[in-house]
Amino acid sequence: ICFNYQNTKLYLPGIIVDLYLMYEYCINVLKIDNEQIIIITDITKQSDPLLHAVIAGIADTNILTFINNYNQYNQYFMQIQDTINLFSKNSNIENILVYYTGHGEEGHINIPNGHSLSLITFRNILFETLPSCVNILWLLDCCHSSGAELP
Repeated sequence: ICFNYQNTKLYLPGIIVDLYLMYEYCINVLKIDNEQIIIITDITKQSDPLLHAVIAGIADTNILTFINNYNQYNQYFMQIQDTINLFSKNSNIENILVYYTGHGEEGHINIPNGHSLSLITFRNILFETLPSCVNILWLLDCCHSSGAELP
């Protein structure tokens, strides 16, 4: 999950690089099949931070096509819930990696539509929907990430 909040006062121009590097890590290091990766984001087009990341050597040139090839959703919370429901129907899932990069404040993640989602609510949805045997690794790259009160 990656939000850059384009055209708002919360804009995070370089956050696509974080998403891309995590994606590359999942593909190349964790050996996760591309079909098993779901990206929820508000990023809609290439921007200068992508070019700067390539020039600075932070990311390779594949980042320039990556932005055009991922799935994009506009109803963020509903998509998060739909994704969790999709996982709950797959009995073969043993591990889930939840990566969030964006803004967080006082136990919430900020959704680009001006709303926020409680980290505890997000956590509870996962815990209540998924079988108890599923291992969940949370990576919250945001302020106030301790608000999820993870075990």
